[in-house]
Amino acid sequence: ERRSMRQHMITDANIKKLSEISHYLFITGTGGLGKSMMMRHLMLNAIDNYNEFGFIPIFIPLKEFDETSCNLLSYVLQKIFDFKCDITQSVLEDALSAGRCLLLFDGLDEIALDSIDRFEQEINSFTDKYPLNQFVISSRPFQAFVSYQKFSILRILPFDTRQALQLIDNLDFCPDDPSIKEKFRKELSTKLYRSHRPFTENPLLLTIMLMTFEMYAEVPSQMHLFYREAFNV
Repeated sequence: ERRSMRQHMITDANIKKLSEISHYLFITGTGGLGKSMMMRHLMLNAIDNYNEFGFIPIFIPLKEFDETSCNLLSYVLQKIFDFKCDITQSVLEDALSAGRCLLLFDGLDEIALDSIDRFEQEINSFTDKYPLNQFVISSRPFQAFVSYQKFSILRILPFDTRQALQLIDNLDFCPDDPSIKEKFRKELSTKLYRSHRPFTENPLLLTIMLMTFEMYAEVPSQMHLFYREAFNV
């Protein structure tokens, strides 16, 4: 938690655990670690536990926010309309004023550089006006984090061996030939996790590695060969 420089690990992250840390959170990590998947997980978790937590989750992709966008309230409302949800601005404002919303702003790093300052001004005004809600912003590591003084930073960690194996177990991959996944899983548990760590620690790259194994029936130990095969996949 940034303000007091404390660090601790959160396992099995959910809305309850995150709200106990702060109502203003950054979720950050390098490409492929699962930031957007985490945001969707939090949205589903809030839906499943609405009776307990009372949060209305609103998922807001930020990649279309730019200098031509209206104020942040209008942008949020437009993203709600994109999901074919029939809601008026006054109803949304009432929910925000009552602190009933979980606002999941996904992809700060996808905003164009010339629009970042505008978003910073908008989010500061928005959180000042509706401080009772839960705010979560996802982004790749970003130099301007220091500008968001209210927000604590949570970093998504790379996979350990157990998590890498669990991802492979959970993937619905080649159901007609389960031996491919079984062979890959065995190699992952015995040698690949250590020998190809930059890939096996990353959910997206690990999935590409499994697809490479399916196509070539191996994962080359020479990294330049493996990179070529993974690029082809």
